[in-house]
Amino acid sequence: MTVHEALARLMAGSPWADIATGYFALSGYALLADALEGLRELRLLFGESRVADEVARDLRRERYRAALQVRVERLLAFLQRPPVDGKEAVQIRRYSEGGNGPGFFHAKAYIVQGAAVVGSSNFTSNGLTSNTELNAVHRDIPIVNDFSAWYERMWHAPQAVDCKEELIATLRRSQFGDFPYSPHEIYIKTLYEYFKDDLDKEAALDPTRSVVELATFQHEAFQKAQRILRRYHGVMIADSVGLGKTYIGKKLLELFAYYQRQRALIICPAQLREMWQRQIEESRIAARIIGMEELGRADYPVSQHSDAEFVLVDESHNFRNPQAQRYQNLSRILASGEPKRVALLTATPINNSLWDLYHQIALWTRGNDGYFREAGIRSLRQYFKEAEGLSGAGGALFNLLEEVVIRRTRAFIQEHYGEVTINDQPLRFPKRAPLQTLRYNLGDAYNGLFGQITSAIEELELPAYNPESYLITPAASDKLRAMTNGGIVGLLKTTLLKRFESSVVAFRRSIHRLRDFEAQFLAQLRMGRLLHSGAHRRILRLEEDDDPVGLDAMLASLEPIDPARYHVATIEAHVAHDLHLLDAIIARIDPLGPDADTKLQAFLAELRTLAEAKIVIFSYYRDTAHYLAAQIAADPDLAGRQVAVLSSDIPPRERQRLIERFAPLSNKARPTVDPANEINLLIATDVLSEGQNLQDADRLINYDLHWNPTRMIQRNGRIDRLGNPHPLIQIANIFPADDLEVLLRLVERIQTRLHAINETIGLDASVLGELVTPRTFNTLRELAAGDDSSLIYWGQVSELAGNELMRQQLLAYLRHYGEELVRDLPGGIHSSLRRGQRQGLFAYYRYKDRHFWRFYDTRNRYASDNRFEIHELIRASREEPRAEDWLDPPEAEQILELLAEDILTTLQEQRGTAALGETLDKVQRDLGQIVRAGWSAPGVERTQAQAVFAALRNPLPTAFIKDLRAIAARYQQEKDYGLLLAMLQKLFDEFQMADTPATALRPESEPLTRDDLELVCWMLIG
Repeated sequence: MTVHEALARLMAGSPWADIATGYFALSGYALLADALEGLRELRLLFGESRVADEVARDLRRERYRAALQVRVERLLAFLQRPPVDGKEAVQIRRYSEGGNGPGFFHAKAYIVQGAAVVGSSNFTSNGLTSNTELNAVHRDIPIVNDFSAWYERMWHAPQAVDCKEELIATLRRSQFGDFPYSPHEIYIKTLYEYFKDDLDKEAALDPTRSVVELATFQHEAFQKAQRILRRYHGVMIADSVGLGKTYIGKKLLELFAYYQRQRALIICPAQLREMWQRQIEESRIAARIIGMEELGRADYPVSQHSDAEFVLVDESHNFRNPQAQRYQNLSRILASGEPKRVALLTATPINNSLWDLYHQIALWTRGNDGYFREAGIRSLRQYFKEAEGLSGAGGALFNLLEEVVIRRTRAFIQEHYGEVTINDQPLRFPKRAPLQTLRYNLGDAYNGLFGQITSAIEELELPAYNPESYLITPAASDKLRAMTNGGIVGLLKTTLLKRFESSVVAFRRSIHRLRDFEAQFLAQLRMGRLLHSGAHRRILRLEEDDDPVGLDAMLASLEPIDPARYHVATIEAHVAHDLHLLDAIIARIDPLGPDADTKLQAFLAELRTLAEAKIVIFSYYRDTAHYLAAQIAADPDLAGRQVAVLSSDIPPRERQRLIERFAPLSNKARPTVDPANEINLLIATDVLSEGQNLQDADRLINYDLHWNPTRMIQRNGRIDRLGNPHPLIQIANIFPADDLEVLLRLVERIQTRLHAINETIGLDASVLGELVTPRTFNTLRELAAGDDSSLIYWGQVSELAGNELMRQQLLAYLRHYGEELVRDLPGGIHSSLRRGQRQGLFAYYRYKDRHFWRFYDTRNRYASDNRFEIHELIRASREEPRAEDWLDPPEAEQILELLAEDILTTLQEQRGTAALGETLDKVQRDLGQIVRAGWSAPGVERTQAQAVFAALRNPLPTAFIKDLRAIAARYQQEKDYGLLLAMLQKLFDEFQMADTPATALRPESEPLTRDDLELVCWMLIG
């Protein structure tokens, strides 16, 4: 017979019981519940002074079970039984330390009327059931009376303190109790447990002396960036324009390059090199600086930077195209040598699609598609594919973004940080005046020829850009190339329309260049030479200001063709048709002068009203910028204004001097700039739109339409910045009045064709540049109406919703109420929240330092792990009432266990993948098999072959995959195993390829069980 069976029998014959025990557990009560509830009176004396804490700890260890909830409810009902004859039915005391008597006691005694059980059994499941316990049953009345007398002494000792209400409160507030936790308490507990470790780490960061002073919000970003870099080796700092990302980056450089003496590399646009040089010299930071344009050279010596340990990329959105040479070179740098820490700075990480963001993050994952498996992302590429096209894509990407992206908007900073100070000096954001729109008649600017010119542009055949479409018998590859070239033709027409809107001068130059090109192309065709498709990339630059091409040299390089393969007569006819159209356009636009340019005159009229203002003027095209400068200089009403043009043809050092003359205060150049030589009007192309501080100005005019709203955000950010001394700034856009919609529809029609080609075959982004998206047209229409809300929305980039809002919600709570309230909330507790449209159960589990949020939709029967979506569901104010639990405990238990099993499955899959290794590109697998198959052959250096094989087993970025494909192709031709090893060895040696893959996974070997998952809290949503 077990102890609990003996006690049950004894209690059945007694109206009362006195129990002394060292420990108490709910499991012990469950064994004797029926017998205890049959007593009229019960006294419990615990030897453990912290019995309530021990009970709470035991309950925290339990997974949620409906049966356990019923057990706790039963115990609570028993403890709160009404008095009997004026006496408490149940009394409980604990033996606390201190006083005049002994401290903790270990005695175990169960005394009833006429009997006593004394021995080693605590009031726990083990104590009452184990055969290893030793107990004696005493029925001798004198002995029983002696035990009763002892019990009375202990019960009334000074150390015996009533703890019944404490135990009741502990049980009620546990996950199995009936305490009505509010939705807000569950929400705050969720945030606290989620961010607690990060808050502790921030407080513990070493406060090294620094010459880089930051505002509070900037310092928090710096601290978060450190944590992300430690875990993932890469971070994107994507705060909105004007929030000081440069200083956060500079602080990271100080940490890694100055204090940790790591080799640092800065990559930035050429126009920012001087700025970064000044920044690092001011702080005595050692770092190499590379201009992006320089990095774009095919012959750039990439391997000389293999030893870099920390790499900062400013304006990283310029690395969104993986086909671009500069992207591939940067990818090689980051993949060579030991894994590097990478910080990307950009205010506009998404320009065209979510894939812009993907390609930037992929820079530091080094070809490892499973890099973020520990964050629940099995495949980075698949993760973006699933997010693509979803409304509110930021929600779909949230779990990744909060891992590696720091993103705050100006509105967010103003709301959550109040006044911004650095060195106790306040810095303010300027207020934005309502958006100003200057209107003109585009048709009048071209002497009423708007319709004729745009129709002529649409009619152009442009055969020089698509020779494959004229093949008599095209191969499949020719047909594919012809479709691609059709996209190029569409892009060229779009470019002509953009320059048409920009200015008469820019359009006139393009038409003349195109006419000259087609004429020379026709002459070459008649000499038996035809433009080949490989030159398209160079031809396209005929319309780009930043990289003019020598037309004669290019045409002279053409190879002879076989005229029998082409419809030469058709090509000649189409070229003649184009020349006729172009000659007609030229005849109409050449006579147009500045006086007839209604757009120019509207612009000059506005400048005349702003005699004292310092203004930044942006144009997309260099031709237009120089045209404006010349016309301002020729205007007698604007005499005395200092005007300068800043475009790509200005050397970087000269650019910096012009910037300092225009904005000496913002660039700390006031002592070196003569006020008499200060620039009032700065006309710039988008070479100035990134990274420069121009907040000496309080006005900005966008002279022509910009077809990329994120670029307009960059432009506006030159003056709309933290610390602008002007209380109010004004942004103005110049828009056609009546012809805007016609122009937009025309461009939209061409772009629709481009999108169709892109959907069919996938256009080469390095050739096509940026497609104009549908929302661009909507934004331009809204801007024309004076509505900049869409542009502000783009500036906030909803696709980049991060967890800063969640974090600030928690910090606001902690500032107001302190940490104790939320810290003392027990684990596993729940509440219910009325939401209306959604119905389900939210559960928050934890495994070590891993956090798992799940929402199970009970209507549609699916589980989501998207923390952005879940946060919006559980977010609750203090005023929101708790709803009734609409799900029975057994059903809730079933869902909680279902979610727990899903998490365990995910963890096991991650471990399995880590053990098996990452998925490799086919060429790596093929070369690996060849190397392995040949290393036993006579004369082969086996050690070398095995080292090459090991390097091939690691994921590699696409830049190196291309190298491997070239090596594989040569091996297939020559079948020389020694040459293969030599080529592979040279590649890996040149770039010091690490023998460990880039991964954020941490290997674990201990077995994983259901009990390893801790239920932090949960909530019913209905």
